[in-house]
Amino acid sequence: MKLFAKSAVLAFLLVLFNAHTGYSQEEAPVKNFEYSIDVDHLKTDEQAQAIANQVNAIEGVENCSLVLIEYKLVFHTTNHAIENTDVLAAVKEVVLRNNAQIVKINRKEE
Repeated sequence: MKLFAKSAVLAFLLVLFNAHTGYSQEEAPVKNFEYSIDVDHLKTDEQAQAIANQVNAIEGVENCSLVLIEYKLVFHTTNHAIENTDVLAAVKEVVLRNNAQIVKINRKEE
């Protein structure tokens, strides 16, 4: 009987410890990134503006610009936005929905 009591106490302590440590994890520090995406199949200023406006509307995206002559989409985001919103998937969807194509993605930590 004593063995069972000790096992029960140890099991209870283990559950208590896991519950406490499971909720006390710290959030990663914020890192800022600049994405520069080379885009192809841009034909008009209206198409470029529509892409820039839609990407800028994505949660976690800041300072989005797309220059038609350079075929380059540039925006800023954070590691938290990338994890919470999946910013890159949303940006890719916007580009493809507007009949453009992504050629290359560059990421630079600021």
